[in-house]
Amino acid sequence: MTNTTTDEVKHVQLKCLGEYEHEGNETITYMPDALFLIYIASLLKMPSKKKSTTNDTSEYELSKLPVTKLQQEPLDLIMSDGSMSVIHVFNMTFPMEYALTGSGYIDHGHGKWLSPHSTSGSAGATTVQSFNNPWGLMWTHHASDGALRGAMHDSFDLAAHHAGISKKELSKQQAGVLMAIDPATGKQLDITVDEYNKQNWRNNQTLPDQNKSTGSQFVLNTITGTALLKLNLPPPYFIIPELLPAGRTLFIAHPKYGKSWLMTYFGMFISQGLPIFGRKTNRQRVLYMALEDSDFRLSHRTGIVMDQFNIAPNALDLYHLTTSTFSIDNGFQESVLDFLATYPDTALIIVDVLAKIRPSKEAKSIYKADYAIGNALAPIVNMYPNLAIIVVHHANKGDKTDTVGMVSGSNGLAGGFDNVFSINNDKLYLRGRDLDENYEIDLLKDDQGRYTMSAPSITTGMEPTRLKVYQYIEACSNKNQLVAPKEIVQATGLTKGDVQQQLTRLLGKGLINKPSKGKYTL
Repeated sequence: MTNTTTDEVKHVQLKCLGEYEHEGNETITYMPDALFLIYIASLLKMPSKKKSTTNDTSEYELSKLPVTKLQQEPLDLIMSDGSMSVIHVFNMTFPMEYALTGSGYIDHGHGKWLSPHSTSGSAGATTVQSFNNPWGLMWTHHASDGALRGAMHDSFDLAAHHAGISKKELSKQQAGVLMAIDPATGKQLDITVDEYNKQNWRNNQTLPDQNKSTGSQFVLNTITGTALLKLNLPPPYFIIPELLPAGRTLFIAHPKYGKSWLMTYFGMFISQGLPIFGRKTNRQRVLYMALEDSDFRLSHRTGIVMDQFNIAPNALDLYHLTTSTFSIDNGFQESVLDFLATYPDTALIIVDVLAKIRPSKEAKSIYKADYAIGNALAPIVNMYPNLAIIVVHHANKGDKTDTVGMVSGSNGLAGGFDNVFSINNDKLYLRGRDLDENYEIDLLKDDQGRYTMSAPSITTGMEPTRLKVYQYIEACSNKNQLVAPKEIVQATGLTKGDVQQQLTRLLGKGLINKPSKGKYTL
């Protein structure tokens, strides 16, 4: 490109002009006019034809172009039918920087981003401010970005692409978790977009003629069981195999019952990749918010665990700590997303305790106020599907022993979380939507009364067929060998169907990995 003439540039420029259409147009091959000129100007380092105090070498050329070609059509908060736009609320809630970071893009500064799939190492994604809407847009010429290439996209578009679902499905999903925006003040309301729209619809609904079609705007998005089974859906991601899935977990115990000690073990062990209760973990980044501790107490507890398990100080680079944060209605979500934007590889965030992040102004309904706690975390874990957030909470003063019954507060609190863990009588009880069963784990202690993170073997009580498959994979893994289903069939004498069924279940529990097609290991 360094020897390209001005005439050649003009020729290519004219060839690459193209109209822009927002959302749904996945066939655009031409660069939008202004961004193409920026791209060409940066390659050729063409001098500006107009003196400027800025370093923008294409200012003169850009001033001649109709900038509306680069923009989305205006997307109002309240649509023509009176309902609130989920896309508008999503884009206002999650700035473009969060969406890009959550999708794996790397910030190269000055609005340039590197695609997670890039093979060239060139930052080919560019962010610009929308002129028609109050949020940023992204445009990419990365060939590896597939359907995103060559068109403008907002945070909502990026989230749908990253999640691998349709925009209609993402809109339906987010309507139930995004908090609505007050059209008059622009402030966040204490109800979701879905609740806002239902209230608005009820308030404006007139009784229809029962003999006529209502033409309702509320259409169920269904899928047949046959189509569902054909979807290639990944299993839940487990931070602690079989025990701690990604998502929202409420952790409860009575005061002075060892909650913070157990959370310290969880955080430090996962940041080191040490086994927890007999389950192997990967070394991953952790943020521990010890909100009831002083710096001294936190340092002291960390030091004890280091000595107990011979962890070197310089090995704690993936273990982040803080003794302060913000309430849910005053910056908590923003601060967490800011941390995740800097450290998108974070696997676990521990909030100890819930009382420190409760909103200062809560809904009049106790159930709604409690449910809003878990609901506030939903957008974060939706953006980071491999992230687990544990929120520590005190148990009630009653004599209830079942895990959910121990939760201090209304049923809305437990209902707003994916999992509920509890400590009672030196046992850890685990209940969750993505757990195959309810677990009871003995919390073993050393001579000084400290948890050891040991537990009976995970094969204890394992069903015989599954045990045969697991033990063969374990033996091969100890020799650093990957194993194929055919080899397991030959070694164990099990049928191909039985082996495949157990592989699927072991993979779903996080007890084995599938690093390559048709190959398994622990």
